Amino acid sequence: MMKIFSIIILGLIITFKVMAYEEANYEVVKQNKIYEIRKYSDRLAIETITSNEESSFRKLFNYISGNNESKEEISMTTPVTQIEKKELKKNNIIILSSAIKATYDKPFTLPILRRNEAMFKIDINL
Repeated sequence: MMKIFSIIILGLIITFKVMAYEEANYEVVKQNKIYEIRKYSDRLAIETITSNEESSFRKLFNYISGNNESKEEISMTTPVTQIEKKELKKNNIIILSSAIKATYDKPFTLPILRRNEAMFKIDINL
């Protein structure tokens, strides 16, 4: 029984990783053991405001699937970000925004397998 369960879990992990979305391009500017500073290239962002997360996802999914003015499908890239630290301040990095939650996996990915990050707009002089 445990062997069958292990095979099913392994299959789910492989399936989720194969179905990954394309990631937005960025350049690593600085990196240490605690954080990484990235410079993202310009990209199209679609946003919505609703009262619950399920409704937000459904609205965005429909829009990128062609339910928009031009009836055009839009490629989805990761991370999916959501707006909701001492090490940066210690290194004289000025935070210009609230924390932005970045989600890289599909919403039905098991929580233990999800890749999430916290992002900030910053001012840095290197």
